[in-house]
Amino acid sequence: MSLLTSIVDLDSIQVNSASLPFNLDDKATEIEALAHTIVELRGLIDIPLVRALRIDEYELVSGHLEYYAFLKAREIDPELPDRITVFILKPKIEGAMLKQLEVTEAVRQPPLPGPPSPSNPALSDEGTLSLKLKNLESRLEQSFKHLSSSIERLKLDLTETIDSKLPQPLPPLEAFNRISEPAVQQQVLKKLEFLSQKKALKIIEKLQEHRKRHPNAQFKQFNDVLGVLEKGTLSKEKMLEVIDRWN
Repeated sequence: MSLLTSIVDLDSIQVNSASLPFNLDDKATEIEALAHTIVELRGLIDIPLVRALRIDEYELVSGHLEYYAFLKAREIDPELPDRITVFILKPKIEGAMLKQLEVTEAVRQPPLPGPPSPSNPALSDEGTLSLKLKNLESRLEQSFKHLSSSIERLKLDLTETIDSKLPQPLPPLEAFNRISEPAVQQQVLKKLEFLSQKKALKIIEKLQEHRKRHPNAQFKQFNDVLGVLEKGTLSKEKMLEVIDRWN
């Protein structure tokens, strides 16, 4: 039978406090250090081992540090999944799995500490201090990422708010009908500048003169606009180009 991983809900795993191989308070620094790497990698390299109790209920057998580090990682980054990859003890290979676990744990077992030296700090203290510094660095980095993300979201919200407040560009025919309005005049000027500013101003002037003489008249089609302009001011081809460029 091959050894396969499974993905289970975090809250489906029970921890027997009597089998916990360490004190959580004593390992708080290591748990946090591992949690930061889980946030960075979005997962675990070392996979916990569980035993099925009943359907969708499991007991943690090995990987306590990894399990608690994953819980801590979700406190740091709630976007991490609430499910974890595990090995589930299978009846047919449980003996072999536990035997392998015994061997690996024996290899990882730290040597017995020697007598403390007044002149040299214990190596474990140095390691703990190093982890605490790394944890502090990771917290600062995570805070900076959250701050940067918040700033980007704020920028996006502000941009959307500003865009919603700005007057939306009018369709060309409506703009020509409202050419007397200063804001619309500026819009039309920008849209016609590719013809040359001089010609754009001349077209606007003619349309405004027409609006003064016929305040209630409305352009129904673009040929009506061309009819108001002097011959040669704007050809049908150029009018089509104006329409194409408008948006």
